[in-house]
Amino acid sequence: MRRVVFSLLLLAAMAAARAEFVAVPMHEDRISEAERERIWSEIRASESQFVLPVAKATSRPAFAWPLRAARGYTGTGFDAIAAFVDHDSTVGTVRDFQCGTRSYDRTGYNHKGTDISIYPDSWGVMAAGQVEVIAAAPGTIIFREDGNPDRNCQINDAARWNAVYVRHDDGSVAWYGHMKSGSLTAKGVGSRVAVGEYLGTVGSSGASSGPHLHFEVYDSLARLVDPFQGQCNSLNTDSWWATQPAYRETRVNRVVTASAAPVLSSCGTNGTIDNPGSISEKTAFKPGDTVYLVGFVRDLLETVPVSGRLLRPDGTVARTWSGNTHPTTTAAYYYQPYPLPVDAAEGTWIVEVTAGSSTSRAPFMVTPTGAPIANYTDLWWNANESGWGVNINHQGDLIFATWFTYDTDGEGLWLSMPEARRAYDGAFNGTLYRTTGIPFQQIAGGPAMVDTPNAVGVGSFQFTGPDTGTFSYTVNGVSQRKNITRLPISTPTVCMATKGSRASLTNYQDLWWNPAERGWGVNITHQGQIIFATWFTYNAGGRGQWISASDVRRQPTGEYRGRLYRTHGVAFDRIAGAPAITGGAVDVGEVTFTFIDGENARMDYTLDGVTQSRTVTRYLAGTLLPLCR
Repeated sequence: MRRVVFSLLLLAAMAAARAEFVAVPMHEDRISEAERERIWSEIRASESQFVLPVAKATSRPAFAWPLRAARGYTGTGFDAIAAFVDHDSTVGTVRDFQCGTRSYDRTGYNHKGTDISIYPDSWGVMAAGQVEVIAAAPGTIIFREDGNPDRNCQINDAARWNAVYVRHDDGSVAWYGHMKSGSLTAKGVGSRVAVGEYLGTVGSSGASSGPHLHFEVYDSLARLVDPFQGQCNSLNTDSWWATQPAYRETRVNRVVTASAAPVLSSCGTNGTIDNPGSISEKTAFKPGDTVYLVGFVRDLLETVPVSGRLLRPDGTVARTWSGNTHPTTTAAYYYQPYPLPVDAAEGTWIVEVTAGSSTSRAPFMVTPTGAPIANYTDLWWNANESGWGVNINHQGDLIFATWFTYDTDGEGLWLSMPEARRAYDGAFNGTLYRTTGIPFQQIAGGPAMVDTPNAVGVGSFQFTGPDTGTFSYTVNGVSQRKNITRLPISTPTVCMATKGSRASLTNYQDLWWNPAERGWGVNITHQGQIIFATWFTYNAGGRGQWISASDVRRQPTGEYRGRLYRTHGVAFDRIAGAPAITGGAVDVGEVTFTFIDGENARMDYTLDGVTQSRTVTRYLAGTLLPLCR
């Protein structure tokens, strides 16, 4: 794959260093006329099998954006518009709705949709399912195709895609194509979908050169629609977007630090991806190492300057650079190597990149050995205030936290912080929620929550070392700050980040749940042969309750077994340097964990006289997962 490289001269003070600018080719596709006729035939046959709502002539849809980042994605942005509908029928010339040339054609094919590519790291993000396709408008699924290969990187007319086709209430139809195999919604033909509802994840199935969504629209008479309004739109005069996206939106999608310059993907001779490319992300270095500072930008205009700063832990500027010697391009990145001084300050450094009005930042650590940033997955507490704690599940730049404490009446209270995201200063900040649900004994294969979680406040974690930190929160108007440390119960566990399978692991420290029964879960802290489990579920009245098992031990036959306890305590806002528990822990049952492998388990229990068994698996939110040993 060819690269267009331009050198950007740094400021005079940095004349010895250079930044390289790389334009990244966008992905394309082709839908032959024969394939298009097949699709329409399949749609008509499918529609004949069920009764559709009567089309309403005045209810043309107003589209929302058809992509969103999955939970756990940490970049500022994740996409770039690669191509619009081609309004020039002449082969070899293209014209988009704005009279520009941001489209393409091939012999016998004019591009008839909007292509939205994943950017950056398209193949890596696709593999992790981190960009979701969602319904741009409410409607009915009238046809769907799945199970086709999704790692195509050459245009092959014989290749079929994975797609969902939605008919809107006015009779118009939207095609969502090139999706990842096996990712499509479980909903079948004839099912209703709401605006923003999950349809699948982006892939590269069909005649496609790389991961992108092909979004194609037809009106109720099966006439092609370009949803973008513009003076060269020859198909329709009005916009079909609720708010039409800008023709160009300059944005720094992501900033990373790396051990090497990015490597673009390469296609194999068989038409499937051979090398998905790499951004070589690395977040910890030692003094004297070379750090590659990389910024990924979409819609970079020739007239828009790009600048960057590197900040030391004390906030002083270690390096600045600027330049605008680049052409207008849809997707690009630039990088420069920065040799850390041999006396580089230890702590969190910040890389900051600005393109126009868009700025994005990324932290990295400098440590004596260059060891990775600590993974904070563990049970944390305040030793002076035994009886409450917070379970942290750390995945990349995301933390899922469950805080177990006590309500104003002394009953157990648990709050969750499902998306505490790392800020540029290293803190993890998020919203705290309280949920109500189905009594634990009635949960049976469906969601355990009965209502949307109620936001009750905000929280923040700031880690001052691998084993120390602070937990600050405001709940129901009460603001407090607690020092926290990891809870020692046996041989300390060390966690790190991984992108690989954890099926072979024999340490099970993590947040476990049943995806079909979202709303409850169990946090496992695993040290040596002992597990400390905190189980978050609901009592007979639907109120949240937490049950602990502080001494679950490995049995000779391999399973882990221990007693279950319920406690009462001091209301969270009155805990002040003394034990939080009032009275003793009450024995309420027994639990056994049987691990099928490192990623799947069975939880058998008797609680308050009720005996049940549930399957659980590790909770996944990000791409960098906790691996504990």
